[in-house]
Amino acid sequence: MKSHRLSIGFLENAIPILRTIHEESNWTLEHLIEEFQTDQIRYRGNSGRIIRLGIANQWLSPNLDNQMTINDELASVIHDEFKLLRELFWLYIQNAKPLWRKYMKKGTISCEQNLSDIDIKQIFRELDLFTDEPSKDIMNWWNRAKNHMRMLDGIENTETGDEGEFLSYEYELERTGVTPRLVAQESENFGYDIESVRGVNSLQPICIEVKTSKSSWNKARLFFSSGEYKSMMRNKPNYYFHLWDLSSTEPKLLVVESGEVEAHIPQDMGEGEWKKVEIPFSAFNWDT
Repeated sequence: MKSHRLSIGFLENAIPILRTIHEESNWTLEHLIEEFQTDQIRYRGNSGRIIRLGIANQWLSPNLDNQMTINDELASVIHDEFKLLRELFWLYIQNAKPLWRKYMKKGTISCEQNLSDIDIKQIFRELDLFTDEPSKDIMNWWNRAKNHMRMLDGIENTETGDEGEFLSYEYELERTGVTPRLVAQESENFGYDIESVRGVNSLQPICIEVKTSKSSWNKARLFFSSGEYKSMMRNKPNYYFHLWDLSSTEPKLLVVESGEVEAHIPQDMGEGEWKKVEIPFSAFNWDT
């Protein structure tokens, strides 16, 4: 969705419109725009833009009778102006998907330091979202925002992983002439993603763990769990890694043997037990 320009003034001016709809349920879109266009002092001809912004970001919408209704979450805080403004801002973030939202998952300091949009930074400050002494409401607002960003990251990572698995599937089919098996789609318990064969002249099975990144190989990192490690040790030397660099239009593949990865695996010490290791793609030779 195209990002609409937002300011604290736009948010504040949306409130009378939303309260009017909440109090009187018979407003059509045309009548609503016409009603608020007459207030040139407050809206200065922007009422139509505010209403369209509200529809785009699900603050309000027409029902089956073409009468405007407001979002249920907004209706629940309609008489608390501060909470209402924060909810309007949150719905904008969810629906307009501004690029700066990625800074929110790292917390208030990172968000404030990285935001370059003066109007958006003012909104955060006016709504006390950068305060050093947050209330429970503000803490809940940020927790919801960070959880939402992490969920989106998870979806993006899954999509990236799926793309890598498909590329490995095609690569193995072309390399061997034998249709590989996407075991990751069958179960999470295999400890690898694809089952293929050693080559055209050998049908000996091999296991392939696929790691994919949208970052270039000199910045990308792979995450390897202790469960995957146990599977690797059971299946070596027939366990391989496909590392995909998808940072450009031409995907780049590096095939890595299990022994090369094993050299970077930590050891359990004392009562400590490792669960996941992070290894840079650059730990392996991409110059071949």
